[in-house]
Amino acid sequence: MPSVSSSTATILLHCPARAQTCGPLPGLLMCLLSSARAGLWRRFLGGGAYELRYQVAIVAPEEVVEASTIAFRELRLLRERLREGALRTDAAVAEARRRWKEAFGKLRTRIRADLGASGR
Repeated sequence: MPSVSSSTATILLHCPARAQTCGPLPGLLMCLLSSARAGLWRRFLGGGAYELRYQVAIVAPEEVVEASTIAFRELRLLRERLREGALRTDAAVAEARRRWKEAFGKLRTRIRADLGASGR
């Protein structure tokens, strides 16, 4: 619950990501960034990436598993750049996104080849 100190007019907010009270403004901004990073982590784990990776490893041929592992690692690196606080417009994020898209494209190609399907 926010509270206001009459002497400094500092707004303090409880930060669930850090399980502490944050304030004044620089601390509050860091708290909000930490909350965003925590949310990103929860979405990454909740998206089922690990589970899908293991399912592929169990049923797919080695070429698909190899491409899947590479794509997963690139996705994880992209997530790490964002967790570190990089913005979508940062060069590091753009490069990580490019590498993930390339790896995911190779994974799609190998899956389609394994299924005997043609790509677009």
